[in-house]
Amino acid sequence: MQTGSQTALDRVITNWTGMNGYEEFVQAAILARTIDAGDFHRYSRSPDRQEHPQGLPAWLQKTEDFLSGEELSAKRFKPVLKMIRFGLNKPVAYPNKTILPSTLFPELAFFRGVPVMFESSSYAAFAHGDEREGASEIAQALLFCEKQPYDIRLLYFVRAAMTKVVISHLMTVIPSLSQVDCEKLTDGVSQLLDSPKKIIEGYEGEHQMTMAGLDDILNLREPLTRSDSELSKLLRQLSIDDKAVIRDYAASIISGQDQSLVDLLARPESEWGVNLVPISPPDFNLAYPNASFQARAFAKLIVPMVSDDPTQDIGTMFAINRTQIRLMALHLRIAAFRWEFDRYPETLLEVVGREASVDPLTGRDFIYRRTSDGYELYSEGFKGKGKIEVSTRWKSAFSDRLEINP
Repeated sequence: MQTGSQTALDRVITNWTGMNGYEEFVQAAILARTIDAGDFHRYSRSPDRQEHPQGLPAWLQKTEDFLSGEELSAKRFKPVLKMIRFGLNKPVAYPNKTILPSTLFPELAFFRGVPVMFESSSYAAFAHGDEREGASEIAQALLFCEKQPYDIRLLYFVRAAMTKVVISHLMTVIPSLSQVDCEKLTDGVSQLLDSPKKIIEGYEGEHQMTMAGLDDILNLREPLTRSDSELSKLLRQLSIDDKAVIRDYAASIISGQDQSLVDLLARPESEWGVNLVPISPPDFNLAYPNASFQARAFAKLIVPMVSDDPTQDIGTMFAINRTQIRLMALHLRIAAFRWEFDRYPETLLEVVGREASVDPLTGRDFIYRRTSDGYELYSEGFKGKGKIEVSTRWKSAFSDRLEINP
C-alpha cells in the first residue's frame, strides 16, 4: 500500500501492483525518512571504534557504547526491516526503465544502509545469545544484496557497498555461527557471484534507460528542457530529422561501449584488470556530413551524457568483488570444517574441490596457510596491484565466546 509521503522515489513506481518487492523497498525508504535514518549508511562501525560523521542521527550519537547503539538501531529500524522482508518474499525488479537510478540520489542511498540495519539487528541478537536470529539477519542481508536490480550504477553506488558491509559483518561473527549456519550462509554468499552474462545484461539495461532519458530530453518532457534555458531554445529548433540523427549518434556511442564490455568479460577473469584504450565517440561531422547546424551543436552536448568508459576500471572492480565473495565462501567452509573436526584444515582441498580452491585471477590456488593463531587466506590478485583479502576481525566487545582460538 502506498504511503502519503512523497519523495523522489515515488516517481519510480507508476503502478503499484503489490507483486514487486521493489515496491516494499521504496516504502521502507520512505518510512526510514520518517524515523530520522539520516546518513545511516555512512556510519563506520566496529566494536572497538565508533565514528560519528556529519549527518549521523542525533539519537544514535547519544548512545554510551557500541552495543547500546546496535540495540537502539535494531529497535528503531525494526518496522523498516519488516517492510524489507515483505519485499524479499516477492520477485524484485527495477520497475521504471525511463528513470536512471543515478538521478535518485540521495534517496537511493537508503538501500546502501539496509545491510547496516540488518547488521545492527544481527549484532544485538548475537550479543543476547540468539545465534539463530543473528545468522538469520545476515542471511536476509545477503538476500537483499542478491535481489537488488542489477545495473552498473546500482552496482557502483549501492550493491558493492552493501556486499562489503555484509561480508565485513560476516567475518566478525563467523566464530559464533553453527556448522549449519555456516553451510547455509555459504550458499547465500555464492549467490552474489553473478555471471558475466548478468553483468552485461545489467549494463545494457542501463544504456536502454539512458536512451529513454535522451528521448525525454528530445521531446521536451524533462523540466530542464521545458524552461527558458539555452538548451530548451536549441531543442525547439531541432527538426524531426535532426532528432533522428542525434538519437542514431547516441545509439552508436552506446553500442560501442556495450561491445567493449562484452569483449572484456569474454576474456578469462585473469585479464579483467588490464587497462584498455579509452573509447572515443565517432566523429559526428564525418558520420553525418549533411546534418544541420543545430544538430551539430546539440550532438556536442549529448556526448558527455551518453559517453562512458567503464572498461578503464570496471573489469578490475568486478574481479576484486568476485574474488572477495569467493574468499568469504572459503572462510565459511573452513569454519564449518572446524566445527566438524575441531581443527583447521591443512589445505583448502580438505574443505573444497579442486575447482573452488583455484584463484581465477592467477590460475593457481588461493594462498592458504596455517598460523600460530589460526590461518591466513588471500588472493595474490592482479600482478603489481597487491593481494586481495577480506578482513578478519575475530574479537568482539561483548563476549569472549566470539573469540576464535586455534
